[in-house]
Amino acid sequence: IQFEMSLIQYLSVTAPFAHAIKCLESAHTTIADVFIYWLAIMSRLQFLLIQNRSKLSSRMIGDICAIANQRFDRLINEVTTDVYVTASFLDHTSNAAL
Repeated sequence: IQFEMSLIQYLSVTAPFAHAIKCLESAHTTIADVFIYWLAIMSRLQFLLIQNRSKLSSRMIGDICAIANQRFDRLINEVTTDVYVTASFLDHTSNAAL
């Protein structure tokens, strides 16, 4: 039963990333979609971790938040150009979603 619980925890945490990757592999994906999907991942993670139906420990939740925030910062905040944010802002289809 411990293995099943660990598997449920793993799948619940990685699902937002897996869904975003699958969507980003579409032939119709634009550079603006990268920022939108990152926002979706972070939002879904926040929802999952606040609900904590998978019974994650406080330490695990902290580790997941730290890793997700670090990856977001590396891709979005710590780059010399704001290509993803700019493209998202200029893309009329993503502006309707925001």
